[in-house]
Amino acid sequence: MLALAASPPAPDDSSGSHQPRLTLQSPRILVYDDFLPEAEFAALRAQVSRDEYHHVHERRVEKSWRATEGNPMRTGEVLWCAHPRTAGGLDVTYPTGKPLDRMFEQILASLPRSHELVGQPRADWKALSAAAWAYPAGCALAQHWDGRQYTGAYTFFVHKRWKLHWGGLLIVLDDDDSVRPPLLETHEWLDDDEHSERMLRTGTGVCIFPRPNRMVFIGARTPHMVTRVDPNAGDHTRLSITGFFQREFTPARLGEQSRLARVKAPQGAVFEARACSGDKCELALHRSVGTEVLVRLDACAEPVLRFIAGHAEFFARELPWPQSMSDRLRLCEELIRIGVLRPS
Repeated sequence: MLALAASPPAPDDSSGSHQPRLTLQSPRILVYDDFLPEAEFAALRAQVSRDEYHHVHERRVEKSWRATEGNPMRTGEVLWCAHPRTAGGLDVTYPTGKPLDRMFEQILASLPRSHELVGQPRADWKALSAAAWAYPAGCALAQHWDGRQYTGAYTFFVHKRWKLHWGGLLIVLDDDDSVRPPLLETHEWLDDDEHSERMLRTGTGVCIFPRPNRMVFIGARTPHMVTRVDPNAGDHTRLSITGFFQREFTPARLGEQSRLARVKAPQGAVFEARACSGDKCELALHRSVGTEVLVRLDACAEPVLRFIAGHAEFFARELPWPQSMSDRLRLCEELIRIGVLRPS
């Protein structure tokens, strides 16, 4: 049974006592509006706009998206850990020193109301992830439910504005145990007849518009989908931060992209080596003017990353790096082959 929450008076952000407005509550979802104070929301939106993105199908076809659902983009993953020491010394966790921290803090502050939906830290889940997602016009996400390794999920809309007919709607589907779908299988990635038949037995759901500064908590094993971003959106991209309440946290499996080493470099820059999705690593250089991804390597075993991190000052120099990522890769491989770089 859905319940519309009474709207409290607008809070005074200057008092430091900002309270998000609970808009919708049900056994499977919670919706908050004005989740962050406006200034903090603007700072987070600016951070997300500056972050590095990659296409979800960059390495291989990701079958969570059907063949006609476009090629969304995402950033790397940041974690809040209930037990920071379990990160094994890896620099992967909150606090990041960036506006994203305030979103984590507001999520934790909301737990007295949302814990029945997503569980309690430490007791039910060990880590909370965050990654930004960009859906340009033409992108969508098929009906699915999140894996058993999560106690729940959230989506926070961070685009500057959104209009009624721009699409990109989050649909939370009604279901019962008899129609709850399995994990997406290959034949259903190519053909949605079985999914459609199952879900249309009930054929109802809740439509959530991607209103800016809106936070949506979703309970475990709740089927949901994102409708296609309409051409009417033009160059307005549906931008969100999405994360999962993870039952377990294992440093060896840090999500899609995680930091392994951060080393100070000349002129106040910071060099960062990151593990990416099991079989790839990424080298990035952070300067005051922004972040530059130097190269992606088709290997991310810990010894390789530690080797790269051990030569951070070399990689952080103002070298004439080739513009092509593949050329950068070949340069790094050649430097290693001829012995210019050696393991520490």
